[in-house]
Order: sequence, then structure tokens, then C-alpha cells
Amino acid sequence: MKKLRWLLLAASLCVLGACSNEAGSESPAKPKPVAEEKKEPAKEAKTEPKSDKIEISQFAIDMADETVKNNNPFVEEIALKQKDDTISMAVVIGNAATKESAKQSLEDFVRSLTIGLDGKGPTKDYYGEVYDQYHVLLTAVDPQGNEIITGAMAKGTHRISW
Repeated sequence: MKKLRWLLLAASLCVLGACSNEAGSESPAKPKPVAEEKKEPAKEAKTEPKSDKIEISQFAIDMADETVKNNNPFVEEIALKQKDDTISMAVVIGNAATKESAKQSLEDFVRSLTIGLDGKGPTKDYYGEVYDQYHVLLTAVDPQGNEIITGAMAKGTHRISW
């Protein structure tokens, strides 16, 4: 019986010794996960610029629509289309509107859109962070479809060219 206990004890020690050798062999393998971790942030860094681009949401468009129509009695309809890095914005204004009121309606539309989006909002001299990432084409038309005024703002600029 004593021999059996000693034999089981010796076998247990052998098994534990073998396990500790395996654990020791795993220690040099630890740098591999570190190397893998170094690769992962590089992948994240490549995808970050794409995720930093502000997306134009339907919520922001609806909010801008409501804001512009409520604050400008001449505005009958607004439309926005985004393709790649260009935003096209159009306003249909009543026949009684002047070129200046059409221009003001478009500026209101540009500023109102940024309120419902991520990023910095508009200030007196800044239309908002979204326009650092998109080119903008602006058009105001009368109810018959006649062009009243057009404008454009290049990506990263803070001025509309009329």
C-alpha cells in the first residue's frame, strides 16, 4: 500500500513537472500575442479616417427642412443629395423672393444641416465641421424651376462662392 502511494505521488510529481515545463515553454510564446496586438492597432489606424467622416443622416436633413421652412416664409421645398464627397442642396422659393432672400435661404439651409450632425456646429464665420469633409453645390429655384442663384463651397473652405 505504501508503495502504491509512493508510486501515485511520483506519477503526480512527474505530471506536475511536465505541466510546469509546458508552462515554461509557453512563456517564450507570449511575444507572439504582443506582435499580434501591434498589428491590430495598425489596422485600426487605417480604418479610422473612414469612420471619422461625418455621415449625413436623414434626421439631420429632416431637422434642416423643418428649421429652414419655419424660419423663412419664402421657402416652399428643400432637397439634399449626397454622393461621395459632394452634397447638393436645393431650395424652391416663392416668386416674391429676391436674389438676396434666396441666398439667405441657402445659407440657412447650410447652417441648419450641421445642427443635426456630429462634429462642430456653425458659428458666425464657420458653417460647420461637416463642410471640412464635403464639397457643396447650392441652387435656389422658383416654383417654375427657373434658377435664381447658385453657389459652391469647396471642401475645407469656409466661404460660399456665389
